[in-house]
Parts: sequence; structure tokens; C-alpha cells
Amino acid sequence: DPQRVGGCATPGWAQGVAVSSNYAYVTCSDAGLQVINVSNPASPQLVGSYQSLGPAWSVAVSGDYAYVADGDLVVIDVSNPANPQWVGYYYTSGSANDVTIRDNYAYVANGETGLQVFDVSNPVNPQWLGGYDTLGYAYSVAVSGNYAYIADSWEGLQVIDISNPSNPQWVGGNNTSGSAYGMAVSGDYAYVTDTWSGLQVFDVSNPANPQWVSGYSTSVYAEGVAVSGDYAYVVNGFEGLRVIDVSDPAEPLWKSDYPTGGAVRSVAV
Repeated sequence: DPQRVGGCATPGWAQGVAVSSNYAYVTCSDAGLQVINVSNPASPQLVGSYQSLGPAWSVAVSGDYAYVADGDLVVIDVSNPANPQWVGYYYTSGSANDVTIRDNYAYVANGETGLQVFDVSNPVNPQWLGGYDTLGYAYSVAVSGNYAYIADSWEGLQVIDISNPSNPQWVGGNNTSGSAYGMAVSGDYAYVTDTWSGLQVFDVSNPANPQWVSGYSTSVYAEGVAVSGDYAYVVNGFEGLRVIDVSDPAEPLWKSDYPTGGAVRSVAV
């Protein structure tokens, strides 16, 4: 069962988290980006921060840079975690909610304008490459192989071919019974947190034809999800963390819960 080993109070509502080396990077809405030293997990220490212009929702870290979705795309140099510095910015023409980095590209779930792709090979000067406007509202994005998987609110799971980042193309999708909010991909399966409908599992071995495999009702509002090994870690607002055994994706099983004492929106494993 999960056990609390440590914690660190943040100055705002923690919305997103990414972990790189000995640091956790936490987006805290109007309080921007907070950098926390987690080299001793029992005693995490706040070491630096950067106040973004908009509410900071999500963060991805690659090398010496943190990429923050704060309604737009902001690039912050975190080579000195105690003194994060703004270095780049791009107006996304939507509502940047989530960002994933792979190679030299940033993939942004951009709300009302769907998926947007940016070249960040020069982090101080990100360049828009292309986009695909999904029919729903893009909340989250995960990238696996040549595909981006979008949690697209009322349009459920949407799959975009990004083999040519300058010309993303829709290839498939499948509706969910709720509103798709969080996304994780592991192997041939996509795991979607579907707000009031809990966790939904899809077989994406054929990305052009994702197939619903199973669901697990969390009984509360499911927001973020991370998958590691045989387990999906789902955060459920004020209900905290739920661990679900997905060793058989067709039959997800409750493993354990941990009440975090606050409204949890994101998880990294």
C-alpha cells in the first residue's frame, strides 16, 4: 500500500508535476513554476521558482529546460534549479493545458485548437510547426511512437499521426462515456481518466481504430493518470491517489488508496 514519506507546501494550487534527476517541477496555477529538491524524499525542499504570466497548468522537462503550459508555451532555463530563468515563449492561439516533449518537439494540448506542435531545438526561440484542431477541447497529450494521443473532453480519445510534425493528421478516435481529461500510454494501451467515468482503457495496437477494452469506476472525479509496470496511478481530486492493477488491461482491479488530504490533479511515477 502507498505510504506518505514526505511533502512540501507550495505557494499555490499544485496542478502539474514532472520529475527530473533530483528535482520535482510543480506548476502552481497563479504561483507559476516551483522547483523542489527531492533528493531526500522524506524531506523535499523548495529551492527555486518562476512566476509565469498566466496560470501554470502543466510542465515537461528536457535537459536544462522546463516547458510550461500556462495558456501559452513558456520555456524556462532550469540549469540552476535555484534560479529558474525565462528564455523563450510562443503564443499558442488557444489554451495550452498540457505539454509533452520528445526529441526536439513540444506537443501541446491546446484546448479549443487541439494539438499544436513546436520545434524547440532552439529553446530560446520555439517555432510553430503545425497543428490539428480536434473536435473537442484538448486537455492532455501523450506521445508514443509516431502518434499523439489526446484526451479531448467530450470527444474522448483522439489519435493524431505525428510522423510529419509539420503536418499532423487525425487517424482515429473513440468516445468515452464522460469527459476525457488525463492521458497515459503504455505499450499497446491508452489509459484515459474520464472525470466522473473513472479510468477507461483502450487497445491502441491499431492507432487508426482504438478499441475500448475496459473501465474502472473510481466513484469520484478522476483527473490525472500515470502508468508504471502493472499499475495505473489515478488521482481523484479530494479523494487522493488510487492505485489500480492493470496487469490484465481487460480487468482492472483496485489495489490501494491513499488520502492525500488535498485536491490532487496530477501524478508522476
